[in-house]
Amino acid sequence: MILMYYSIQVTSETIVDLRFIPVMLLTLFIGIRPAMVSAGIIIIGRFIFGVIASAYGALVLMTLILLFYFIINRTINKNVNLNKKSFLMIMTTNIIFTIVISVLVRDIAVLKVLVQSYWLIAFLGGFVSVFFVDFQRRSIFYWKDTRKKPQSIT
Repeated sequence: MILMYYSIQVTSETIVDLRFIPVMLLTLFIGIRPAMVSAGIIIIGRFIFGVIASAYGALVLMTLILLFYFIINRTINKNVNLNKKSFLMIMTTNIIFTIVISVLVRDIAVLKVLVQSYWLIAFLGGFVSVFFVDFQRRSIFYWKDTRKKPQSIT
């Protein structure tokens, strides 16, 4: 809901935000089931704002994103670099977003600026989010690991 609150109003009916990031983070770090729950909450939240064409666009966007995240998560080896996996997920999201937003917004001048800006911000926001969550996860792992080992005082 926070991502939707800080969204960009493109038309009277269409808002754009980075609501794919929580779904991507959950898919990367926890699993597809929590990502499905998150996507469901995001879709329901979008319909709370109104049952309009852009809400259905968000439904299609989230459904396709989830489907492709599931495929990416299943087909790419767990040992693959996290940055490569997140790059593929963000790229897929951007392509799907571009197709969906092109159906919703018919003004080419608006689309030109919107799509370019969205791609840039999505890559930046996506990579920064993955970096911070991974950093936090590793820090906690190392902190717990050092607590288990006895420390010698010399």
